[in-house]
Amino acid sequence: MAFCQNCGSVVMGESCPNCGQAVAQTPNQPPAQPAQPQKQNSKKIGVIIAIIIVIVVILAAMIFVFSDSKDSDNGVFTESLTIEMNDTEHMKLEYKIEGAGNKTKEIRDTIDDDEYGEEDGEVTSDEVEKVVEVFEDLKGVTSYGYTIDDELGEYIEFNVSLKGAEGKVDSEKPITFTLTIEIEWDLSDKDQDYYRLEILRFLPFVGDLTFTCPSGYEVYEVYGLKDDITSGQTTITGTMEEDAEYINIMIKKTGVVIGDEEAEPNDSISNANPISSGVDMSGSLEEGTDEDDWYYIYFEYDDTVEIDLSGPSGTDFDIFLYDSLSAEKSSSSESGSQENIIYVVTSSEYYYVNVKSASGSGSYTLSVDIT
Repeated sequence: MAFCQNCGSVVMGESCPNCGQAVAQTPNQPPAQPAQPQKQNSKKIGVIIAIIIVIVVILAAMIFVFSDSKDSDNGVFTESLTIEMNDTEHMKLEYKIEGAGNKTKEIRDTIDDDEYGEEDGEVTSDEVEKVVEVFEDLKGVTSYGYTIDDELGEYIEFNVSLKGAEGKVDSEKPITFTLTIEIEWDLSDKDQDYYRLEILRFLPFVGDLTFTCPSGYEVYEVYGLKDDITSGQTTITGTMEEDAEYINIMIKKTGVVIGDEEAEPNDSISNANPISSGVDMSGSLEEGTDEDDWYYIYFEYDDTVEIDLSGPSGTDFDIFLYDSLSAEKSSSSESGSQENIIYVVTSSEYYYVNVKSASGSGSYTLSVDIT
């Protein structure tokens, strides 16, 4: 087994089944890490990094076992991802892919090869166990400098099962792969009014996703699913859009209204407040002590966005727009405090608006409108 240095997929042969690049066989070599992203909103649930790593592990395992089988017309494969939170410090994820039909022969043939089996035309329980051990070793695969078996929490339960694979290689008996992960972590802001989860898709996943809120919370908004999700639900189910890079889920405490006034502290990108399109947000800045306010909002690709700021006379307030990696996308810094940004969105993701005092103190009104 090797890892493709181009896309990070697990590779069984001489070339990557995902991108086609030739791969040197260097067992147990992890894929290259992507660049470390800049810090984002800390009010996103702290396990966002864990979710990212879980998706990497899940999809690497999927590519490893099912190779190109999932795209075949000769087999039927379904996949699902379930995320359940009992509270803001506990999460359980279950990924399942079920296969039936002619292509399950290829899966059994992979298990029966000379690395795991005896190439005798039959898959034994011992051979399946060797494959399961490979999955469990994937806990050490890194992503953004973290691994799933350290640094993420006080308790991690990681279970893999591969049911139905035993038997003759030419059998079409159904096969089910299930990966379950339970994580507990210490979250310093575990009782906030709202949190945002960002699930990054490294490789194609277009199955059904089910998410259950922590007790006392409900879904506020969701992006990245084909289905229209009604706010106020505690459990949602939908299918991921084929071209979505993320699933973004914002949850809030039941009964809490995300309104039109800033909630301090919001003086850094890590403490940004949510803002909705069409809402006039009221805030204030104080020269020398509270010179920055931050807000975040989700934009879709090709949206035209207009951001307006109105501040008191005698002050000089400016506005800046950043993407999710803290790269500045636009700004308005005229003299005075009447500012305007018009921006055409180039990538579907969360964006951040920074209201900044260059000089002076006072109240302001900020609006974001999407067309």
